[in-house]
Amino acid sequence: TCVDPNFNLSGDWRCECSAPAAGVPVVGAPAACIFDECTAECTAGRVCPRAACTAAQQDCVDENTAVDGTWWCVCQPPAAGRQPQGPARCVLDECAGNSVCAAHGQVCRDDDAEGWWCACVEPWKGKAKNRAAVCSLDECTAACPSCAGSACAARRQACTDPNFQTTGDWKCSCRPPATGVAVGQAADCARDECRNNVMCSRVGQLCVDPDTSVDALGNWQCECSPPTMGKPARRATAVCILDECISECPTCAGMTCSDGSQECQDPHKTPRALNDWQCRCPPPARGLPKTRALASCILDECRSDCLTCAGTTCEGAKQRCQEGSTDATSLGDWECLCVPPATGGRRVAAPADCVLDECKASCPTCAKQVCSKAGQQCADANTSAASLEDWECRCAAPAVGSAVKAAAACQLDECLPCLHAEVCRAAGQRCVDFDTASESRGDWVCECSLPATGSRRAAPAECRMDECTAECETCQQRTCEAAGQPCVDRDTRAVSLSDWECRCAPPLTGRAVGLAATDCALDECESLCDTCERGMCAAAGQSCVDPDPSPEVRSDWRCECPPQSFWCRAEGDPEVTADGDLAGHLAQHRAARRAAAEPPRAAASYAVMGQAWRGLFTPQSTAAYDESRPVWQNTQVLAAIPGTPPDLPDASMLATLLNVVLDTPDFFYTTVGVTVGIFAVLRRPRIR
Repeated sequence: TCVDPNFNLSGDWRCECSAPAAGVPVVGAPAACIFDECTAECTAGRVCPRAACTAAQQDCVDENTAVDGTWWCVCQPPAAGRQPQGPARCVLDECAGNSVCAAHGQVCRDDDAEGWWCACVEPWKGKAKNRAAVCSLDECTAACPSCAGSACAARRQACTDPNFQTTGDWKCSCRPPATGVAVGQAADCARDECRNNVMCSRVGQLCVDPDTSVDALGNWQCECSPPTMGKPARRATAVCILDECISECPTCAGMTCSDGSQECQDPHKTPRALNDWQCRCPPPARGLPKTRALASCILDECRSDCLTCAGTTCEGAKQRCQEGSTDATSLGDWECLCVPPATGGRRVAAPADCVLDECKASCPTCAKQVCSKAGQQCADANTSAASLEDWECRCAAPAVGSAVKAAAACQLDECLPCLHAEVCRAAGQRCVDFDTASESRGDWVCECSLPATGSRRAAPAECRMDECTAECETCQQRTCEAAGQPCVDRDTRAVSLSDWECRCAPPLTGRAVGLAATDCALDECESLCDTCERGMCAAAGQSCVDPDPSPEVRSDWRCECPPQSFWCRAEGDPEVTADGDLAGHLAQHRAARRAAAEPPRAAASYAVMGQAWRGLFTPQSTAAYDESRPVWQNTQVLAAIPGTPPDLPDASMLATLLNVVLDTPDFFYTTVGVTVGIFAVLRRPRIR
């Protein structure tokens, strides 16, 4: 139904559901009306759904309330059934909700109104009314996963199912004469050819068919029955034996022989030859065999080879073996006895404790008198009889040394306290014996104790100690070196101490005992230095004098002529009286040298004196010299010049003349001639 609630307002119209439908009105659109035909009031002229279903004791159900004519009548449980727009035909199924059949894996069926049935599920057979059925299954004929199917038929075997209520118990059985049954599978049929076979049994043997398959025929055989033994025979009786030594039977030997440590032997092994077995002595035992009893055996364990025998035990120990009892049952009773000259008690089944002192006994390996002849002692460190050739000679004290099987090379240290050590020790020295051979006597020495040095044979040494180089309390301990001076120990005897001295370093001279020298001097006549005389005076036959030896005063030395010398060539000579004129020249020469402050000179000063003598040879020298004369004649002429001493040696005269000429220009040309003349004069006698 359309309703416009306000005529003055447009668009507010709505559709409302008409009774008996119900629903929410919608503005401007149709309403969603609901009309349940089963709950609506019944109206005249129409079928009332609710009344129709209720009259049939059924329920009314409107499946679509938006559409008219969709109601149904539905049977009330446990009945089932429904009918649209009218009462339904209701049916009651007694299997619905029935769990009896389902609990036994069966199917429930309600075929009539009299009751329900439980039926077995194929391939099982059977049913029961109003209860669970007893089902049965013949697995030989039925078709199921656990059934036999064609398993038996394919092998031409018979199938049987012993219980129809269980599965998997069917079996295939072989058809006679074959035998064999298998459950749940085809059987392995066998045909035992020994069944009803009397050939083997009548001789007391066993019939054995090793292959009973139906396809293997004719392979049966007769086998020996225990305790007999033998090789099986195919389709015939076997040849059997009975060894009464190894078999078990009423007449067999059993353990009789073995318990007596003997061997069993059956001479006749046929099953009919019984009670003929024998016990025999096992090697190395000896004795006659005995039937059905132990034999009387003999065994010498000293000469035989067995587990309990002596073997090489005694022999290896150089002893003699003796058997206690030769009865073969008495084992391990042999003894080792000591062989003379060794002594000792016997032992059973073991070497004896034999003693052999090779120093005292007489034997091939003994010492005899080897040690005593050498004055030495014999000792056997191991007196076991098995330990031979180990004796040794030992040196008699105080000598030491030993040697095996021979006289020892003895060593004697003569510095032992009992010999000569005290001699050296009393002198504060050490005793040393460099050759300790016993035959080397009297070669010991006393050696000084450091820092002293020295040694002496067979007596205290005269010790020496250079206090300049040694380390000791009285030594100089680098005192001189610190002062730059050499150290000298004038008496190096060890008993002479604190006598070292420091000497001034060359060219200085001076010394001080026990300390550094402080009074050093420089004697330019005795020393070697740049300003020293260096032997010039001695070379000229003169003596050197240094008036002031202080190191600070240098170049003050002079050469002095020896007493009674005629020629004075330097300061300090005595006055010459032979020629006053010559003495005057010499005095002038010395004065000139002092004025010039020239250093002292020796041989080189000859030339200076030439100037003072120039008046002596000019012009007389020139007139007297003649080149045509021999040199020695010129020399005689020159020597005759006034002022020349008549006893002047030729060499002195010529040396003087040579210096004069060399220093005089007027006579320079005569240098060669005079020089030649010098050598000529030196070769002839002196001129008188």
